[in-house]
Amino acid sequence: PLLLAGCWQSIRHERDRGLIPLVFAAAAIPHALYYVSIGGDYFEFRPFDLYFPLAFLVMTIGAARLGRAATLLGGSLVLYALLWLPTIGHRAIGALDPPPTMGEAVERLRAGLASGPPLRRHYLRLMADTNTSSVGVRAEFLDLFLRETLPRGHTLRGLVAAGRLPADTHIALGGVGVIPYTSDLRTFDIYALTNREVAANPPLEDRRMAHDRLALLEQLRAAGVDLLHPRVRSQGWLDYARSSPQLVAQTPPQGYALIDEERALVAFMPHDEDTLNRRFPGLRFARLEFRSVATIDREFGYALSRSPDGRAEALSRWRLETALPKPPTRIPIVRTRRRSSGSLDSVATVPQPLGGIPGPDFVLAGWAFDEDRGSTQDIVAFTGDGMAPSKRVHLTSRPDVTAVAGPAAERSGFVMDARADSGDVARSGFVVLALFEDGTASRLAFRYLPIESDWTGRETLPVSDGRRLAIVPPLPGVFDGSLEHTASVDGQTVLKGWAVDIERAERPRQIVAYRDGEYLASYGLNRERPKIAEAVGKPGLRRIGFRGVVPGSPAATPRRPNYGVFAVLARGLAVELPLGPASVLAVEGPAQQVETSAPAHALRRSEVGRTDSHRP
Repeated sequence: PLLLAGCWQSIRHERDRGLIPLVFAAAAIPHALYYVSIGGDYFEFRPFDLYFPLAFLVMTIGAARLGRAATLLGGSLVLYALLWLPTIGHRAIGALDPPPTMGEAVERLRAGLASGPPLRRHYLRLMADTNTSSVGVRAEFLDLFLRETLPRGHTLRGLVAAGRLPADTHIALGGVGVIPYTSDLRTFDIYALTNREVAANPPLEDRRMAHDRLALLEQLRAAGVDLLHPRVRSQGWLDYARSSPQLVAQTPPQGYALIDEERALVAFMPHDEDTLNRRFPGLRFARLEFRSVATIDREFGYALSRSPDGRAEALSRWRLETALPKPPTRIPIVRTRRRSSGSLDSVATVPQPLGGIPGPDFVLAGWAFDEDRGSTQDIVAFTGDGMAPSKRVHLTSRPDVTAVAGPAAERSGFVMDARADSGDVARSGFVVLALFEDGTASRLAFRYLPIESDWTGRETLPVSDGRRLAIVPPLPGVFDGSLEHTASVDGQTVLKGWAVDIERAERPRQIVAYRDGEYLASYGLNRERPKIAEAVGKPGLRRIGFRGVVPGSPAATPRRPNYGVFAVLARGLAVELPLGPASVLAVEGPAQQVETSAPAHALRRSEVGRTDSHRP
C-alpha cells in the first residue's frame, strides 16, 4: 500500500511527475528479469536487496501522503503496511516462535502442506520445492542451520586446542561458512563455489542452485584432504549406523574416533585408517562397520495401560495385518530385583529432507537384558500414551554389557527408528519398554546427561530419553522452592530443600543434583513440609520436601564446588532451586533440620562457588 501511494503521489507532484519511481524501476526491473532468467539465488531475497532502499524512498513519500490525509482509511493503511503485513509474513512458518531444530521446522512445513487454506498450502509447497533445489532458502532455515552447525565448529576448535587435531588439518565441506570460521581449519569446498578445478566438473543430474558441481574423490586426495564432512555424533547414532547397511556401505567409507564417553567425530575417509591414525595420533579412527546381529520386524501393535495413580502397569498387544483379529494380549510391566533390566542410552534426531520421502524422526539406542527372563522379544517406544511408529528393531552387540553379564548378553543392544512429534519428545521424552521371553515387560531406565549451553548462553538439562529441559529460575506465583542446606557428613554431601509447582498444584517429578555441570543423583520428594505448603497456599501438597545424599565432600576439594539442584516439572522444565536463607556450604558436622515458612530468596548458583574457568 505505501509503495502504491508513493508512486501515485510522485505522479501527481508538479516537478516530479513520476520521475523517481520511473528511474528506480529502470534499474530494478531489468535486474529482476535477469535473476529470474537464471533461476534465482541460494539465499532468500539476496539479489533483491538492492531494491529495498529504492523502494523505501518511494514508500516514505506514500506514508507522508497518507499521513497528511489524516483520514481513518489512510491511517489504517499505514498501520497495516508497517505492522501487520511484516508480522503475518514472519508467522508463515513460525518465525516469532522459532523451532528448536531443523527437524521440527520440516515437521511444521509438512503439517502446513496437509492443512490450512489452499493458498497457504500452495505457498508452502513452493517453499519446499525451492528449498530442495537450494533456491531462495528462507532466513529462518538458515538460522536453524547456524544453530546446528556452530557446535561442530567449536568442537573442532576445541580438539585443536587440546592437541588432538593438528592445526593444519585439511577438511572438506559443502557449507564452507560457519565451520571454517569457528574452527579456523583449512577447508576444501566440494561444491565449487570457491574451487576452480571442481567448477570444471560436469553438473549433477539433480540440479541445485550453485550446488551441482561436486568434487571427485581423486581431487580430494590430490589436494591433501584429511577428513570429508566431519560431524559430531552421539553414541546412539553410532549404534544406529552400525546396524544400517545403507549407512555403512558408502564410498568413501565412514570412520569415527571417540571424543569422550558420549560423542564421536565421524567423517568420510579419503584415506585408510592407518593413514588417518598416523596423521592424528590424538584420535583413534576406526571404520564404521555393520554390526547388527538380529532384526525384530514389527508384527504387533501396543497400547499402554496405566493404574489410577498414573503408573504404567501393563501393555495390550495385538497382531498387525491379520485377517482374523483376536482379543489383545495383556503383558504385565514388572520391576526387577535389579535397578534396571536395561537402559535407553540416547535419542538422536534425524535431519529431515525438505522434499521427497520423509524418514524417521528419531533414532533410539540402548540395551535390554535379564538373565532370569529369557531373551528380548521386542522393544516398544511410546510418547505420551501413544505408541511411536517404528518398523523394526536392530539387535546389536554390546561389549560393555557382555563384559558384566557374560556371553548370554551378546544381543543385548538395540537400535530403532521412531516417528514422533519433536515437541512432545522434548517435553516428555520416550517411554521405552522391553518385552522378554517369559511374557513380561520392563521399562528401560534413562540417564540425566551433562548440562549444555547453546551459542546464546542458555542452559539446557538433557536426558537420554530425548527430553531437553530448559533451565529456568523460580517464577513468583508459578513455582517456588529452595535448596536450604548442603553439608558434609562422613565424606558425603547432604542436600536438603523443598519444591512445588504452585500454578498447577503439583509436586515436581524428581529432584536432580549436579556438581560442576555433571550429574550426581536424583530422588523423589520424600519429606513432608506442611508449614511451607501452607505458606505457598497449597496445604494439600504436604510431601514437597526432599533430603538426599550425593558422593563426595565439598570441604575436601581445593575450591567450593558448583552445585546445581533442579526440580524437574511435568511441563518439561528444570527449575533451578536457589539457596534459601538458612543455607550453608561446606560445613563439617551433622546435617541440620531447617524449615522456612516463606518462599526462598533467589540466589543463583552463579553466585555460589562458580569459577569462570569451568563451564558445564
